[in-house]
Amino acid sequence: MICEGLGKPTLTFKKRDCDECYIETHHIDQVSNLKQGSLALDNLITVCALHHKQFHYGNLNIIDKAEADCFYFEIDGHTYKTRKLKIRKGN
Repeated sequence: MICEGLGKPTLTFKKRDCDECYIETHHIDQVSNLKQGSLALDNLITVCALHHKQFHYGNLNIIDKAEADCFYFEIDGHTYKTRKLKIRKGN
């Protein structure tokens, strides 16, 4: 997650009435570009709500996603690396 790459605690919270944490996903290649595979699970990264908004309205960009288990992102001109969390299909 982006928070982890910044060395900060993940900005999330427990969902009401259960013990799961709230988390959002972001499409690496925007769906609006209509690129083949943009709806695939491997085109998603998990992000906290704050960083998801920053992708869309701020200065947060993915700059390299070629490695299988991590990706690089940039915030305000600084580059960071973080691991990818695997998203599993429901049972």
